[in-house]
Amino acid sequence: MGRFCLLVFLFLMSSTHLHAASGNVVIPHFYTSNSSNLYSFFYLSNISNVPVDVEITFYDKTGAILRGNNDASTGPIRGYEVTNYAEPPVGATATLTIAPNATSRLSLRASLQTAGHGVIKWTQTNSSRRRAMVAQGRVWSQSGSVSQGYAIVINNGKPF
Repeated sequence: MGRFCLLVFLFLMSSTHLHAASGNVVIPHFYTSNSSNLYSFFYLSNISNVPVDVEITFYDKTGAILRGNNDASTGPIRGYEVTNYAEPPVGATATLTIAPNATSRLSLRASLQTAGHGVIKWTQTNSSRRRAMVAQGRVWSQSGSVSQGYAIVINNGKPF
């Protein structure tokens, strides 16, 4: 009887460990400006073999959650190579799904006219992964034929 209980216990522990995996990371800053024609871009890569659901929240310089217009192709917040993209009216700035081993991109357009920071959260169903994503950001400016920018290092470039 003791051995049976031990086996049941081990089975339950291992099966509950596979229900959902998750992780999060802070985006240390972003910056957008019409006068300087500055944009911020974020590259989000799923480094696993399972789709990952992502929630990204941007906070402006006052701490308020940044909002778009729920249009990933023409709004002030734009998503590229994304599925299930949404900009909920409360909570996160944007939610999306990234396919296995794929990279998606979000851009914050110059018209937002703000600076701030953000948080990326991910979840996977039926997974026990501890790390499923890497991310990188950049601030980019173009004036005529002159382009310049700099990297926004997220989690020191390490998976999270």
